[in-house]
Amino acid sequence: MQLADSPRKVALAFAKNGDKDTIPEDSSPSAGRASMNDGFPPETRQPVGSGGIPPQGLDMNGILYYLSLLNRWQSAGGSFAYDSDFVNDVNVAGYPKGAILVRADGTGFWLNQADGNITNPDSGGSNWQPINNVGTTTVEMTNANVTLSALQYAKDVIVVTGTLTANVNLIFPNIVKNWTIFNSTSGAYTLTAKTASGAGGLITQGTGRIFYGDGSSLYGVNPLAATQAQVNTGTDTQTFLTPKTFKDSQQLADKADKNGSASNRFKVATPVDDDEAARKDQLPVAATTLLAGLVRKATQAEMNAGTADAFPSAAEIFNGFASSGTANGYIKLPTYLSGLILQWGFNNSNTNPLTISFPIAFTTACYGVFAQSDNDLSPTELEYTGVSDITTTTFAWNGIRAGVTAFTHGWWFAIGR
Repeated sequence: MQLADSPRKVALAFAKNGDKDTIPEDSSPSAGRASMNDGFPPETRQPVGSGGIPPQGLDMNGILYYLSLLNRWQSAGGSFAYDSDFVNDVNVAGYPKGAILVRADGTGFWLNQADGNITNPDSGGSNWQPINNVGTTTVEMTNANVTLSALQYAKDVIVVTGTLTANVNLIFPNIVKNWTIFNSTSGAYTLTAKTASGAGGLITQGTGRIFYGDGSSLYGVNPLAATQAQVNTGTDTQTFLTPKTFKDSQQLADKADKNGSASNRFKVATPVDDDEAARKDQLPVAATTLLAGLVRKATQAEMNAGTADAFPSAAEIFNGFASSGTANGYIKLPTYLSGLILQWGFNNSNTNPLTISFPIAFTTACYGVFAQSDNDLSPTELEYTGVSDITTTTFAWNGIRAGVTAFTHGWWFAIGR
């Protein structure tokens, strides 16, 4: 037979809308009527003249309707769920070995493993094996063990949620089956998948693990992801290291810490090539005036104090320098050069006396201001310029020309800190 030989399917049961009688299972009490037990009785096969009774058309319609109704369901791909009345009928006496029933919720199937099985697989009946179950089972756990129901363990994927407040066990049946279990719980406790009296295995929080049940115990197919504590102690030989636990490893943090104990420090052999690590005793010695070696970068405070055996960078050297090279400008020296401030300018104002502001304020004090006239107003007359009222931000320019107070032009220079 070939796929192309598939017959026409029954889309409508025979006599669906016609007159028909329901065919009884036991013999009919009415003469000449059909039943599932007798079929058509002998009198329906005798001539009427000899006392025979013609078969009833309503019986024929009822029989064909009953049979075609089942065929229509199967033509549509329908399967049968557990039926207590059917399986306990004396004419059935249980499902045969190999029978397949659909779950009551339609999301999977049960395969019968024993003849004459009258138990209900949906409620945990014996000798039923789950097959082709679609979807996942979600189980919430806190501080108590949970035994999975038949409808729960029938699924291939089990997701465990909840906040654990104790170590808990998820109990599976003693059947041959694979499960994928995801531990989506929180709380600093463990989740173990096992059978009631057999062995099992842990599932690390935030991960999934595949288990194989052999009918008595569960076995983890893939290795268990290591916990952070297992990585830190480094004593477990049954788990595997994940990138995150490696990154967060306290062992690496301890060994990377320059203040760690001698037992925690990384050990290396004598280096051979330039790109190999070296031990502390193999590093170059401190530099001296006669020997090349290592120097330490100076802090700004060490730079200012002139600390020996510390090497400043350009930032420490330049820090504190400031200058303006204009006609009215200044130079500010850094702290390690005494922090002196030198300022200068030219006065061409016709105001006398005149208050002149420094380009920048002196931080501590102005030690002195020196003025020089340029005699540009009356070369034949004697000009004199004096200063007074010196502060950290200004001074007064006082001009005298030909012995009389009058404005003068000229240069000035100030020094301070």
